[in-house]
Amino acid sequence: MRESRIDMFFSQQKMRKRILGAVALLLAVHAAAQNPLPEYRAPQDDGVVSERGVPSRAIGAQLTLLVPDHTGLTRLAQPTLWWFASGPIEEAELSLWQGDIPVLTKPLRRLRAGLHSITVQKGEAHLQPGTVYEWRMRVQGEHGGVATVASGRIARQETRVNDDVSALARAGLWYDAIDAISRQIDRQPRSQQLRRQRVALLRQIGLHSVAGEDEAYLPLGLQASLPATLFHAGDPVWLTLACDKPCYLRITHLGADNQRVQVWPNAILQANLLPAGQPMRFPLPGSAMVLRASSPFGRESFDIEAASAQFPLPQIQPLPNGFFPVPKAAYPASRANQPLGTYQSLTLTYRTAE
Repeated sequence: MRESRIDMFFSQQKMRKRILGAVALLLAVHAAAQNPLPEYRAPQDDGVVSERGVPSRAIGAQLTLLVPDHTGLTRLAQPTLWWFASGPIEEAELSLWQGDIPVLTKPLRRLRAGLHSITVQKGEAHLQPGTVYEWRMRVQGEHGGVATVASGRIARQETRVNDDVSALARAGLWYDAIDAISRQIDRQPRSQQLRRQRVALLRQIGLHSVAGEDEAYLPLGLQASLPATLFHAGDPVWLTLACDKPCYLRITHLGADNQRVQVWPNAILQANLLPAGQPMRFPLPGSAMVLRASSPFGRESFDIEAASAQFPLPQIQPLPNGFFPVPKAAYPASRANQPLGTYQSLTLTYRTAE
């Protein structure tokens, strides 16, 4: 797809306006679409259980409590509390407080990296309906250093809701919803659907870094298609692209003359982040960038790569149309050792004719 094969025209001001309009349309369509994942509905402000302003639900990147930024609800007198440790923790302490009175204290030692939970036992504490409690994780500093604390609020609400994760989330029962989905994942750790549900819950309360731990187990879900398998001279050529997770794209084209070029990102259009679940067309319809079939004709293909990290731009001189020539020795780049959830590729093949 050299300059003589596909004509590419840019009017930057016109393109900017059209891109913004297309993005706004995609966002509106996506927001209107029905979401099959659990939807957490924060409790209504009644002056007690929905008090906002949790002091700090994280200790830097070291430890994060799986709690919302308001008082989370449970229907249980002995709930289960979850937190995430980014690395090993030698010494910590979990405590539950009613006002200034500690009702439960548990020393913890040698915590591994990952998710942890503790279920309050009957002989330890009994949450009273309508009372706001605060639970804290205190981590001792290294070599006797100053301890740091993360905390979250919890209140019990007497209600009857089944154990379905979506039902619990809709009812605003955060602690019960996150516990239910986490227990299911413990039983079925390879279930991608279960991990997607927990990712959805965590992202809805702003715990994006913890959600990323689950997303590492999920494939990017790259999808791509062409409008036809045969294009005649002058026909516009475009791709429809989608991904289940936010990803960066790189598209290269192999022409009938066995010459390869990188068409996106290119020297003129470098923004290549595809939001999750938002199909897009490349080039955008009606934009000043147009790809057209031209001679020499024959079998051609697009290689589409998706990655969780940005692709570096080639450090070579671009062609006049902004595309980057790809030397044969530089392709394909080795991606065999990329972990699941960070890289995916596919190839679309088609033919061109007069």
